Amino acid sequence: MTTSWAVDAVAAHLTLDHSGHGEIVFTVSNPSATPDTAVLQLAPDDGVPPSWFTVDRPQRAVPANSTVSYLVTVNVPADVPAGRYEVRALVFSAGSPPEESSRFSGRVAVELHRQPERPRRRRWILAAVAAAVLAAALVTVGLSLLRPGRVPAAVPPVTSSVTPSTRVVVTFEMEALVGDPATTVTVGGVPARPACAGRACELWTANDCCHYGYSGGHALGFYARPHDSFTVSVTVPESGDYELLDIRLIGPHSGRTTYLVADQPVGGEFAESAARYRLTEWTSHGTVRLTAGVHRLTLRHLPLAAGDANPATTMIDQLRLVRTGS
Repeated sequence: MTTSWAVDAVAAHLTLDHSGHGEIVFTVSNPSATPDTAVLQLAPDDGVPPSWFTVDRPQRAVPANSTVSYLVTVNVPADVPAGRYEVRALVFSAGSPPEESSRFSGRVAVELHRQPERPRRRRWILAAVAAAVLAAALVTVGLSLLRPGRVPAAVPPVTSSVTPSTRVVVTFEMEALVGDPATTVTVGGVPARPACAGRACELWTANDCCHYGYSGGHALGFYARPHDSFTVSVTVPESGDYELLDIRLIGPHSGRTTYLVADQPVGGEFAESAARYRLTEWTSHGTVRLTAGVHRLTLRHLPLAAGDANPATTMIDQLRLVRTGS
């Protein structure tokens, strides 16, 4: 008996950045009572090279009545003109011929825009003017120093000082916590790792495919529905009040999230998104009182709007705890 796969794109439209980079997320569901292994391939329309698309781990084990997500990176060469291109995902069972179990997703429209070429400036004119101004200034200074009785002013010595700090700063590379045995994923209040109990939910290590600038070249990715969460262990060396900050990738499908320690919110909610993917600066999410030692830190997805049950993606590069008070 072949698996009746279901494959869907999280969004039917993707706008690439001006460098031709972007990401698509597809979900693959196994509605049967038997686990199977799915293979995801990209099927672009005529004239669109398959080399533009890279599937992260194209072969996945999918438990019975479960859903997994696939991250597809898009890299369009610089010589490709702006335009609209379309692609579909094809999923089939690894253990049988593709024609026996294959299913297609709907088409995803990929929009490519290019920066208009700026007119070349006459830089040599600017350089000549700057050189003339600098030469005049040097002549003026030289004549001033050569006046009789003129004594050049003493140049004060360069000094440096270091202000003592009692701050404690602990930084975590979030992708390093994905494989930590202490890291857990919870779906609908029920522990669900490694499977997500029939719902689209996954924690993974994301490569810096599109040159976003991840520290160390990787980030933590979390694709899940509202109220699903993941929890990691963090350690601080001293007791005190700690400000929690992170650097994350935001884009059109960013999740609305909140951090918790011992089931208590650290601060407010984070719901920033962007038309094009970009890394944030260090962003504060509130302050929490911590004792020295290990603590369980949770990130929870929240509905993007009242009654919304659609999954969203959260990508976190680094997390930092900064002690602000003893």
